[in-house]
Amino acid sequence: MNHQKPRSLRMLHRFSLLLIVLAAPPVLYAQASKITSTEGGYSATFPAAATRETEPPKTVNGLTYSVETYTATLQGQMFVTVYTSYQGGTVNTEKELQANVDNFVKGVGATGTATKSIQYSSPWNTIPGIEFTCETDQITFHGKFFVGGNDVWGIVYGARKGSESDATKQEFFRSLEINRSPKKGDHG
Repeated sequence: MNHQKPRSLRMLHRFSLLLIVLAAPPVLYAQASKITSTEGGYSATFPAAATRETEPPKTVNGLTYSVETYTATLQGQMFVTVYTSYQGGTVNTEKELQANVDNFVKGVGATGTATKSIQYSSPWNTIPGIEFTCETDQITFHGKFFVGGNDVWGIVYGARKGSESDATKQEFFRSLEINRSPKKGDHG
């Protein structure tokens, strides 16, 4: 099933808007904000105030999905988390992971530079994932997507070239806590 494209296109439209923000002059440091997504069963700490957006549920090819994103920008850097939940069918984990990367890279007009399989591990969960990097002439991106059952979590860091902060990126990535309970029918 090619159910990823419509969701990804909307998500990429938001990323495109963030790219415009990244082209703006750097802003002053803001206060860190920890977000907790009840719907997504995750939390993350952003280095600046994060804005939440949700989309009403949509159905494509028999799968109904909803999307929730949090975004923040700080000094030429972009921070994004995204949660998507599917109902009405089964998501193929490997295909969904790769489709999220492919659609992101294409949507921001970037060139993929690397991908590798990863896992999110906690005392309660081991969730398969993919880590990727890509870049445009002006912006570098580093992201991770995880799929557990019919739930997809993503965390993405982007920065204007020359504005990258590996320490800030790593702190953002480390702050992601997926606290989901396994659901009936989960698979790897």
